[in-house]
This record gives sequence, structure tokens and C-alpha cells, in this order.
Amino acid sequence: MHAKVVLCRCQKTKQLFGIRIEERNRDWYRTWAFKLDEKKAQREKFDTNQVTGSLMADAAFPGCPYCGNHEFFQCSCDGGKLTCYDGTRSTGTCAWCGGTADLVSTEQFKIKGGSY
Repeated sequence: MHAKVVLCRCQKTKQLFGIRIEERNRDWYRTWAFKLDEKKAQREKFDTNQVTGSLMADAAFPGCPYCGNHEFFQCSCDGGKLTCYDGTRSTGTCAWCGGTADLVSTEQFKIKGGSY
């Protein structure tokens, strides 16, 4: 089994968290989410992980550890950072850069680590 952690921020609290993903048959599944501080993320080098492909939710995925959102969107800022999302609006505000954009559904992502 091949697993990685990608970084995400809560849209409501702006707090950093990790999403554990594992590869299954060339697809990536979100399996777990956990609160994370920036120092630990840097020490573990989570900001260097790169992932290309789908990011489907496993049935047991608990969602954002701060607000419970199960969805996310990817901003165009600094390599495509992730922000959790409640799935009900057609626009989103990035918890990393503060930019606002119309949200478009996609099944394929390209995520690379970056600065905090």
C-alpha cells in the first residue's frame, strides 16, 4: 500500500490539517484527516508530497477535523492548495490566499507541496 499526506486548510477556521491518502488501483482515496501544526508539517516534509489523479473519499473518511466538511476545492495559488468545502456553494474562498473563485467539479487533481 502506498500512502501520503497532503495539506489542507479549514475554510471556516483557516487552521492547517493533514489528509492521509492511499493509492488503490491507480486512484487516491482520502482515508483520514488530522489537525496539524506548520512546524510538524515541515518536519515531516508533508509540503513536498506530490499527487496526480483522483482524490475520492473512502467511506470512513471523517472530513475536516475542525468543521466536519467532507469536500474540498483546489485553488490556483502556490501549486494548487486545498481548502475544505461544504459542497453547497458555487464559489469558494481559499483559506491560504483569500482569493475567491467559481468552483468547477473535476475528478483529476495535480497537487504539489509548497510554502505555508
